[in-house]
Amino acid sequence: MTTYLLVLLGMLLNVAAQVALKWAAAASGEDGKLTLSAIAADPLRVALNGWFITGLALYAISVVNWLVVLDRMALSVAYPLMSLGYILTLVLGVMLFREPLSLMRVLGVVVIIIGVILISRPVVPHA
Repeated sequence: MTTYLLVLLGMLLNVAAQVALKWAAAASGEDGKLTLSAIAADPLRVALNGWFITGLALYAISVVNWLVVLDRMALSVAYPLMSLGYILTLVLGVMLFREPLSLMRVLGVVVIIIGVILISRPVVPHA
């Protein structure tokens, strides 16, 4: 059970990192748009952004957590569980960034949930 909580923690850290990076992109761009040319022209503007640093720190913590998870759980089970983060990211995108929610996205969430259920079931050897 503890390992599943660590997977959940890793997923939450990844989602939080994505949200922080989204805020960093919005804060670092001109008129809310961040381009590669803008980053090349002033890389410190992004690199020193607090949200960017937070996002990277969250990813770093997530990697350490993930090492512990991989030591305790099969990769073929652990990694698909991380896809539940797509669902939370979708919800936060809608709530925090007013991103559109469509029937196709909702159906995608259902497919992800079904996939996680199927792939996380124990393998039963055939006689």
